[in-house]
Amino acid sequence: LLQHVKENMDYTTTAISVGLDYVDFYPVTLDFEHSQVVAIYGKKEFGKTNLLRLLMNGLCDKKPDARVVFLDDGRNQLKPIYESINTQLDSVMIHQYEQVDLCFNDDTNKSKKLSPLQQFYVYLNENYISIDKRFLAGIYGVSKELSKEFGKIPDCSLEQQPFTVFVIQSKLVYLNANENKFFMNALLPQLAAVAEERGYLFVFTDVQKINDSEQNSFFNNAISSAFLLDNIAEFAGERGQKTIFGSMDVKSLKEDYARCEKGDGYYYDVEADRLMKLKFIKTEE
Repeated sequence: LLQHVKENMDYTTTAISVGLDYVDFYPVTLDFEHSQVVAIYGKKEFGKTNLLRLLMNGLCDKKPDARVVFLDDGRNQLKPIYESINTQLDSVMIHQYEQVDLCFNDDTNKSKKLSPLQQFYVYLNENYISIDKRFLAGIYGVSKELSKEFGKIPDCSLEQQPFTVFVIQSKLVYLNANENKFFMNALLPQLAAVAEERGYLFVFTDVQKINDSEQNSFFNNAISSAFLLDNIAEFAGERGQKTIFGSMDVKSLKEDYARCEKGDGYYYDVEADRLMKLKFIKTEE
């Protein structure tokens, strides 16, 4: 499989080959410079980590000047991949509660223990997007009531950043709590809108069920490409009804696609409305 993919790859593009199309036997690729938000759905042990490893290996080969920001909710499932690429790419790992020294605009400092998600918000505010100071006030631990306190919170530097891939494996961003859903509802739509222009890519590695309808809508509307490592007809009709696969005709899916075996999956180009079944390349761990 890998040899067949290599023989048919276009080495001049920034597209990463992840497997072979079941129908035409041509490489299925993801062009990371022209994607904004990639969602990965699937069963446990069906190859989600293998797919992420393929994407990261391709990034190392084709974009060695890129940065990768890993957000792990503490389960440390991303740590092996981070350790495999951090000597090749500029990599940031946010994965545990840490005591963070926060420097304000008035040169004062505050130390506070922050969760991985809170650290992620601070990191985004420092490097990629100016976040609402009323929201940040709670993270920084300054008063939400006294507006003069907001002046202490630094704005985003808005300096030119390298092409950045945000790898997000956190159950928290799918939960219906104000601090958690702030990313989906407020930040992701803004960042996705400028992703191609500024060079951002968001990869959600293990998408969870979203119960809040507004939050779910924001997320689904942001997705440009999706991978599913599961039986698509069952997923669309049952577990994945609120996902972008949920609007597909289950009867047609049952007629057109056989059951998904380990190593198989689907690639859905949302913007082109094109669904392909593929066999993924198996990487070396």
